[in-house]
Amino acid sequence: MYPFEPSYLIHSMATHSLYFCIRHEGRIAAIAAAETDPGNQSVEMTDFAVLPPWRGQRCGQALLIEMEDAMRRQNKHIAFTIARTRSFGINKLFKKKGYAYAGLLRNNTNIAGGIESMTVWFRKL
Repeated sequence: MYPFEPSYLIHSMATHSLYFCIRHEGRIAAIAAAETDPGNQSVEMTDFAVLPPWRGQRCGQALLIEMEDAMRRQNKHIAFTIARTRSFGINKLFKKKGYAYAGLLRNNTNIAGGIESMTVWFRKL
């Protein structure tokens, strides 16, 4: 059911996730999700996607800033991400925005039939 099926998105929006987007002329240019843990005061900043014409325009940074502000208003105290190691841009974004590197999860995630390593980043909000 995760993450691209409409039923998952509907369920997650109703229970624990907020989706943020940047639109240009009514169309989505960039999107990301803040998946909260209802039992704790933490949030995963995840699923960043920016359409190719908008890459390099700081869309991810704008989304992350807005997401952090929204999560502070919801009394979340820790934000984190688990990012694909080979996604240089997203790792650079979290480092630049003051997230601490927490380590490498080597060859632990199956993405589209391939095994990938992930990096973990976190910060206090």
